[in-house]
Amino acid sequence: RTLGELALRIAHARALYRPLGEGGPPAIAQLLEREGALGATARIRVTSADPTDERASCLRAWGDAYRAQGGRIDLTDPERTFRVVSGTGGGSTYVLLEQLRVVDRKALHARRPGSQAFRQPVTLSSRLARTLVNLAEAPVGGTLLDPFCGTGAIPREAGLLGHPVFVSDRSAKMLRGTLRNLAVAGITPELAGVADVSELPGLLGDRPRVSALVTDPPYGRASSTGGEGWRDLLSRLYTLVPAIVGAEGTCVMLLPLPDPDLPLPTGWRGRSLGLAERVHASLSRYVYRLEGPHHLPAPGRANVSAGLPGRAL
Repeated sequence: RTLGELALRIAHARALYRPLGEGGPPAIAQLLEREGALGATARIRVTSADPTDERASCLRAWGDAYRAQGGRIDLTDPERTFRVVSGTGGGSTYVLLEQLRVVDRKALHARRPGSQAFRQPVTLSSRLARTLVNLAEAPVGGTLLDPFCGTGAIPREAGLLGHPVFVSDRSAKMLRGTLRNLAVAGITPELAGVADVSELPGLLGDRPRVSALVTDPPYGRASSTGGEGWRDLLSRLYTLVPAIVGAEGTCVMLLPLPDPDLPLPTGWRGRSLGLAERVHASLSRYVYRLEGPHHLPAPGRANVSAGLPGRAL
């Protein structure tokens, strides 16, 4: 179950692997011989289109090593799959990996904007929405709020990961569209309402503060701000963040510049996580994150920008 949940969350990856060891070709052969002693069927893969790559010439020897202690090679339906990749030392140093789970990337692609029941000319992709949710680092079961829900891409990805979701928008039309798209995905938000930013505390009422606020706010270009400058809109949101999001939580936003350069809520930190996408010549979108006073980054996430599309996650 844990591997399945992890494979669902890191939807940009192709597979989950565990490292078995590192070294030159003889060391890899020894590792495979040890694994072959367990008797399972297996296939061994190398990733290289270069016929002069040393791994290609070693592949037969590594297969022989796996068979030496009773292992069997099966290229069609193996019980185990190994992959040999270049090691950190360069040269003839390699890492032997065992594939644990294949990630279903087709499911993410199937949720592309054009496939939604409710669509708008500019709709956030499921790929980028998933990235924003992941970068929020909300705990398992933590509630996520999207106060500019639009077509619902962010709450849909959060809901598919098992997070309870709160959704709101100043436009009744957009809220209805979000609810329609969420229903198609089998997701029922715990809270939904038409609300301006200033009305969010009243919408939440006496509910506990959310674990994360994740959103793609309007900039007044393809999405309306009601005549208000997007910086002013964001500034109003900032003042309410401590009342909406827990001190251990985060706010992850997609903005038209790396840093909005606005006064931060007391005790909160702001971090630009890098370029998310170039929309056209005059618009690029960046990920910006606010971190609560008690927020602790997830272990092993020193470079959170590595989660952006087009990079490894």
